[in-house]
Parts: sequence; structure tokens; C-alpha cells
Amino acid sequence: MKWNDKIRMVLDFTTGLKFLHFKEIIHRLALKDILVNNGKLIIADFGLSNKLAEILPIKKITIKKNQLKVRTSKVLSEADKIAARLAAARSIKSSTQRNVGMTNQNQDRY
Repeated sequence: MKWNDKIRMVLDFTTGLKFLHFKEIIHRLALKDILVNNGKLIIADFGLSNKLAEILPIKKITIKKNQLKVRTSKVLSEADKIAARLAAARSIKSSTQRNVGMTNQNQDRY
């Protein structure tokens, strides 16, 4: 895979993640939840995703809880961003390792 393809795929992924966060959806990303369809990355498996409203009690919001909601939102959003960075780094690293310094026989094992 060429570097331009890898960069485009990471951009697809981060655009999708940004959209989810805009909709206040926290995904709890894992590398297995990232699918490739015709060269485009797709974020899948929304069984573990949550709307922020479902995670936090909204009916009893006080000023303190509202502040907590904002902080929690930022923490969960940051957790998704860290997972995205790790997934991108892991996929780039694994595809690079497969192609550098290996014979065809060794590549088939991966």
C-alpha cells in the first residue's frame, strides 16, 4: 500500500470520527471496528457506541453535573482520539513490517 493511500485512509477515519463526535456519539474504538470498502475506511460496530445523553444522567443536571458532563465528554472524546491514533499507527506499522525485510514465504504467514 502506498503512503498516499495510507494517509487518505487515516483522513477518512478521522473525518468519520469527527462526525461522530459532532453528533455526541462516543464509539469506544478498536482496530477490529475499522473496515475497508473500495479503499475507503468505514467505522463499524456501533453495538458499544453510546450517545452522551445515554451515558450521563440528564434529568438531574445541576451546574456541577453540567460541568461534569462537559468534562466527561472531553475525556471520552479524547479516548476515542487516542484510540484512533493507535489504530492508525498500528495499521501503518503492521503493513510496513510485512513489506520490509521479509521474504514472500514469511509474508504469507501474516
